[in-house]
Amino acid sequence: MRTEDIVGVTFLSLLLLGVIFVIAGSNRTNPNARKSKRIATGLGIVGWAFLFFGIVSSYLVHTSPSIEATGYIENLTRTTGKSAGSRFFLAVDGGPTYALRAHYHGYGIQEGGVAKVRFIEYNRSVLELTTLSGSTQGYHLTESDGSIAFLLISLAGVVCWWGAFRVSRNLTMPT
Repeated sequence: MRTEDIVGVTFLSLLLLGVIFVIAGSNRTNPNARKSKRIATGLGIVGWAFLFFGIVSSYLVHTSPSIEATGYIENLTRTTGKSAGSRFFLAVDGGPTYALRAHYHGYGIQEGGVAKVRFIEYNRSVLELTTLSGSTQGYHLTESDGSIAFLLISLAGVVCWWGAFRVSRNLTMPT
């Protein structure tokens, strides 16, 4: 199992466990302290899930080596909309084939063209791409490593923790 898969499975497991606790405590009929504790526990676990995923993913992106390879672009697919981007294989002569993804979804990347690509080994995200042949020869693309997204995910974890703290504080406050 790849590291990315382990991080994803751990995140989803913690998230599911937290949601189960929140659902178990969210029965509005006959609210009591036990149900509020379940909601606080669930929010805390969900917060841990988001914080874990954001921090570990950010760490792995920053410590993962960036690989530079030159090869042919194959099986190019472009998507538009909410998760717009391009996915393609970079076939290196005499070397491995890399499955890569870029946030760019325009026509600067062409099927069958030769490109020099620098990408993060951990999540296969393109950092730089330069086309060396075809109608877009000389096109240069630079993208970020995605650190902002991981920061926002970690922030969501902190917000869940804050919600858990508020629920648990209401349990200890005299009425």
